[in-house]
Amino acid sequence: SMMLSDVVTFLKAVSGSPFRHVDQALALASIQANPPRQVPAAYVVPTSSMAGPNTTGTQEVRQRKTIRFGVVIVQRVHDDAAGSRRAEEIETLAEHLETVLVGWTPGEAFTPITFVRGSLVHMTEGEVWWLHEFSTDTTLRG
Repeated sequence: SMMLSDVVTFLKAVSGSPFRHVDQALALASIQANPPRQVPAAYVVPTSSMAGPNTTGTQEVRQRKTIRFGVVIVQRVHDDAAGSRRAEEIETLAEHLETVLVGWTPGEAFTPITFVRGSLVHMTEGEVWWLHEFSTDTTLRG
């Protein structure tokens, strides 16, 4: 969607960004099929959208729509059997995302972005994937 590509553009433009690669992906599977050459990497992915009830009660339709999206962080760390370095690095990268995205408005039609939750998606010996989810609202008029 247009909004997600705006998030990608915004993340790429942030000065002092820790990410070496930022892109948009349709799903986790598409990242797995084409893993990043450079890490840390960040992929903006759609997670869900929900529409609230029509609020006008007239012929005109007005619905608030909540759009959730995620940023998948991919990081590789070697010689880290217990995962402590990976955990620390993921935390730093996730905090960066919160700092830059929370409160930012991705266009006139949207409310400022809020943080929803973070979760571990995938971990192997050398690689970790973390999903940080965010939310924004927009109003649908019909």
